[in-house]
Amino acid sequence: QALEKDNRAKSEFILVVSHQFRTPLSVMRWNSELLSDEVLSLAGNSENQNRLKKHIDEIQKKSVFLINVLDDIYDVLSIEGGGLSIEKKPSELWEIITDTLKDFQKDADRRKIKLVFDKAAAPLKEIKLDPQKIKRVCNILVRNAVNYSPEGGTVSVIIKETEYEGKPILACTVLDNGIGVSKDELPKLFTKFFRGSNAIQTVPDGTGLGLYLVKNFIEAHGGFVQVESEPGKGSSFTFALPKE
Repeated sequence: QALEKDNRAKSEFILVVSHQFRTPLSVMRWNSELLSDEVLSLAGNSENQNRLKKHIDEIQKKSVFLINVLDDIYDVLSIEGGGLSIEKKPSELWEIITDTLKDFQKDADRRKIKLVFDKAAAPLKEIKLDPQKIKRVCNILVRNAVNYSPEGGTVSVIIKETEYEGKPILACTVLDNGIGVSKDELPKLFTKFFRGSNAIQTVPDGTGLGLYLVKNFIEAHGGFVQVESEPGKGSSFTFALPKE
């Protein structure tokens, strides 16, 4: 009973801290984005422009990272506390993918990474899903693909209707030509707090919670997640949702 009480207190403390941090971090993020857009008119010459933009972009990058950390912690607490709820409603997956790629367009442009999604080839039928949870899944997978891709790389998203064990599913695959994952680390990839050794070297900041959340969100929908990867050649993450 004492342990349960301490655990509840810990969770409540984390939730309070997360809430108090979220608003100022969001203010920092949006103001840094506004400053970045205005830097050309604020600076007097190209050298000053580049220097100011570098500092502003770093503020924006770190504030976005911390917001994502808070989101991840909140969702992990929901999962482990038995509070994860899935609220399905008719939705179009291609729209969620389109919105997600728009969110990462600036980051991709900054590193000359090409984002590819053929909407014309994507199924346009609605399926029942939780839009907020699936948007988080797409956000995590695309964010990882962009972060771990080389400058000038390509991140592609493919949606297709297929079958699994005789049942119709809608599968979404996110591919990159980034650092990849070693064979011995693949089984640990969806566990909590795990990050591959080459991932830590490439992007030092990270919690190792993203793929853990992806697995839990998709399985809560009655779906599954698969990964194929090879070091130095990229990764392919696929999540499948049942068509109800």
